Amino acid sequence: SADDQPAQVKRICFNRAPTKPQSWDERPRQRSAPIQLRAGRFYYLEVLHREDQGEDHMAIAWEGPGFARELLPRRVLLPHR
Repeated sequence: SADDQPAQVKRICFNRAPTKPQSWDERPRQRSAPIQLRAGRFYYLEVLHREDQGEDHMAIAWEGPGFARELLPRRVLLPHR
């Protein structure tokens, strides 16, 4: 979401085909266009994941000025209130 409200949520990426863990560039749709975030603000993030076959997984990464792509750290995630 563009803010901390679920009502503003929109799909930014999607992947239906199998990929290896953290293969960020395997398919174009699995990566969003750049999204500018502001420090100190909260953003609603929703992930829908379906169990299928084998070793299913889900991961989210971010990157920005001054830091390379990395897994979204747990310290920045909070349950929705």
